[in-house]
Amino acid sequence: MTSTSISRQESGSEDQPQEPDDGGAGPREPLSWPARALALGGWGVVVIGVLGVLARISHFAFSVPWREVAEWFIFSTLFHDLIVAPVVTVAALGVGRLRPRLARAPVAVGLIVSGSLVAVSYPRLRGYGESAANPSILPGNAARDLAVVLAVVWAAVIASVVYRLVKDRSVTT
Repeated sequence: MTSTSISRQESGSEDQPQEPDDGGAGPREPLSWPARALALGGWGVVVIGVLGVLARISHFAFSVPWREVAEWFIFSTLFHDLIVAPVVTVAALGVGRLRPRLARAPVAVGLIVSGSLVAVSYPRLRGYGESAANPSILPGNAARDLAVVLAVVWAAVIASVVYRLVKDRSVTT
């Protein structure tokens, strides 16, 4: 008797061979072409960034401030892990409890977009790069501009929620 026939007899089924035990994970499905394209693009950006850093380091007219670079990496990681990630987690849990359910996705998108806009606007809001010698470098009112853009984002979120609720009520009636 072969080991295959023994395992078939022990399992009680002679028609189907025993599947190998993979811990319940099962086979992984291959990535779709958009996922592969995005991953390839992401790795391309990483390579360009590393090459840019290496090229810039060789062109410095002064020594690289390695201590400041290390501090930036350490503190930015701590900031993310101790402040940003918990705030996002609490916000996600709050959005998950939203009623009606149709409002969850638009509100989640609104929060993601708003958080990204505030993060990108932060240096401008703090006035980094402003110069009294050249006031045209950063013209305008950054706080007002951010408020306007956030108002547009949340108007779109509200419109999306209203549309989804009206559409859902028309389908159920």
